[in-house]
Amino acid sequence: MSVDYDLSSDLSCGAGKITRTWTVSKQSPVGILLETVSQTIYLSPVSNFDILFPADVTVEECSPSELAVSETKVQSRSCDTLKVTVEDWVTPFTPRSCDVLYRTFTITNPCAPADACTEYITLDRELPLLKKSVGPKGLYALIRDMDGDGIQELYLSADSIPDPEERTQILPKCGNGRFYGFRYTQVINMGDSRAPVIAGAPGYSFPSRLTDCKGRAQIGFRAADNCTEPLSLANVKIGLRSNPNSRVDPRYYDFYWTAQQFGRDSFSLKVDYIPVGSYNLYVAVKDACGNTSAETAIPFEVEDQTGPYPFCQFQRTVTLRSNGEVLMNYWDLLAGKTFDCSGQLVSMPDPANPNRYLVTEFSVNRRGEEPNRYSKSLKFTCDDAGKTIDVEMHAWDKFDNHNYCQARVTVQAGGVVCPETSNARGASPAGLFQDDPAKAGLWVDQNFPNPFQENTELRFFIPQDGQVVLTVRDLHGRVLYRQDAGFTTGFYTIALPVESLPPGVMTYTLEIPSLGQKQTMRMLKLK
Repeated sequence: MSVDYDLSSDLSCGAGKITRTWTVSKQSPVGILLETVSQTIYLSPVSNFDILFPADVTVEECSPSELAVSETKVQSRSCDTLKVTVEDWVTPFTPRSCDVLYRTFTITNPCAPADACTEYITLDRELPLLKKSVGPKGLYALIRDMDGDGIQELYLSADSIPDPEERTQILPKCGNGRFYGFRYTQVINMGDSRAPVIAGAPGYSFPSRLTDCKGRAQIGFRAADNCTEPLSLANVKIGLRSNPNSRVDPRYYDFYWTAQQFGRDSFSLKVDYIPVGSYNLYVAVKDACGNTSAETAIPFEVEDQTGPYPFCQFQRTVTLRSNGEVLMNYWDLLAGKTFDCSGQLVSMPDPANPNRYLVTEFSVNRRGEEPNRYSKSLKFTCDDAGKTIDVEMHAWDKFDNHNYCQARVTVQAGGVVCPETSNARGASPAGLFQDDPAKAGLWVDQNFPNPFQENTELRFFIPQDGQVVLTVRDLHGRVLYRQDAGFTTGFYTIALPVESLPPGVMTYTLEIPSLGQKQTMRMLKLK
């Protein structure tokens, strides 16, 4: 007698039937006797498994070259073999350094009949049970058939132990009571929390214009950041250094101010119409993730770097006094008022430009000499008699900036007898030709004192009898005083009518019409 054993199966995803067959054969007088016995074992579908979806994470790294692949763990408690796929999606229009990466995991159960259920169960974050089920490790999706009815149940839990309270109302869509698949999205924040830093910038100085006494500032600076995306301006203010708490928008000075960016981290700002003064430019920049740098103060100055431009009489004549010397003051050369952005007398602005003020500081020097703001007059002596001297008159502002105009001064000896070693050449006929005064010609001395307030005297020489006209005019040519009288030959000293003359610079002219001779001098009455 012999026994043969055979095993066959018809299984799909661990479910189906197994057939075991035993065949007994025995030799007998009538031949071989066979007896066959079969056993069929039916396996019901059981599909219990645990899925651990990873928790959300934040990557504190600027522009990571790659992110570690998050792991979804699947533990099958049956014969099912689950398929896991991963898909990444990045939010559009965001810089790489602060991306939000959405990583979607798809779990598929090939043992569920695909023709009957092709939809996935999406584990939406808005599910109330899901919100409280995500633990430190992530979200557990537990697939069970706890009540034994052949229909799978879904539990969402913070651990691998299902609890009745964690059971969802989500049911399988497959006819065999199995879930076909699940989808869950993990959020990966690639955050950059480090703010950029503005590099230290040197102080800047910019000149003001003569036309409006304002200047244009052009300031450049750089910033450093750990990311590679371009930076952008976050804040720009301007404030006087003397009042650091008072800051204004650049449009306060220049509505059309500009800001340019070169590359990712270099900036250049242009702001016009800033008055003379000491300022700070306060700037801040931000990176692509919105991190803003500390506010940095960049000092700059708008300076008046140009001196005032005075107005001179081009030609001037002076006559030596009886002591062989004569002083010419700077006001003897003034031909008009001088205004400047940094003029001393702020109570007298320029009628044509209220930002410019009257200049009251002047000096005079011979051409070629070093200008000195305290040199208010020049002395001419017999060595200068008969010469024409080139001189400069400088106007000074309150910052010691200065400019000048040029004049030519002719020195006459007048009634002075200069030594033979001097340069006098007949310039003093009244002294050299006392036997014939008519050859001397008209001589007019500078009034004294000059400047004056209460009184001043004028000394002159008349070479022959005749009418003499004395005329006092202001700088606009208007006649302030006129006297016409007859004089005989000789020296005269007369007092000018000070009380009838206004304060300021004026000229006086002494003329002998019959000889066609006249001389003009300047004088200054103080207030």
